[in-house]
Amino acid sequence: MSQNIESIGSLTEYLRDRMGTENRILWFRGHRDAQWAVTPTIKRGFDSGDERNFTHRFRSRAGIRHQRLPEYDRLASWLALMQHYGLPTRLLDWSRSPMVALFFALENAWRINGQPNDACLWVLEPHGLNESQGIENVTAALDAKMYEEHIFPAFYHQSKEPNTIAAAMASETDQRMFVQQGCFTIHSSNIALEKAGLPSEVLTKLTIPKQKVRELSFDIETLGFRRGELFPDLENLSNELRTTYSANIA
Repeated sequence: MSQNIESIGSLTEYLRDRMGTENRILWFRGHRDAQWAVTPTIKRGFDSGDERNFTHRFRSRAGIRHQRLPEYDRLASWLALMQHYGLPTRLLDWSRSPMVALFFALENAWRINGQPNDACLWVLEPHGLNESQGIENVTAALDAKMYEEHIFPAFYHQSKEPNTIAAAMASETDQRMFVQQGCFTIHSSNIALEKAGLPSEVLTKLTIPKQKVRELSFDIETLGFRRGELFPDLENLSNELRTTYSANIA
């Protein structure tokens, strides 16, 4: 199921109709290009051997680089840390905030020269996803026992995987995760989420036409959704300021 949104108002109207009386729980993910697949980085050209190589090497070399590491066998916590620092993992980031997701779809687009692509906002019913995958109709924290069979194969060989996609809450141990209202899908399956044969109400694509991308990008920044706030560290504050006050962006 897909439809267009062309303004903050039309998004609000859509969500009012969708959530109004049923108080549905929805998660959101923004894509700068509407043609991008809803699949994590590790499923784009890497195999299971690559994945286990990444996770083991990361764990073996992280100690001197990070002050607060999970215990060695807390696999879910390790996987979240790897995702946080950009390692290809089987996790895909979502937000409980449509505005945060819209920021990621549109960041700085109004400053960039050239014709943008259609962007999009994906809307997920996480409880419905879990139910459709034969998983309990709840969204627990990523380190809950119910997700162990989805996470274990990222670290150790297993002859058979669940071959499903699960929705899980992030444990808010990091300020960035708290600010971005983060949550995850865990991809044991190699099939992109939009091709997984889900019920139509579970996953919805809201397309932002390219003619509206710059306008909406300006609006989202004007409303206070900026990199320095969503990534609350000095590096991203500097990046935001540099970008905001640069004459041009190539």
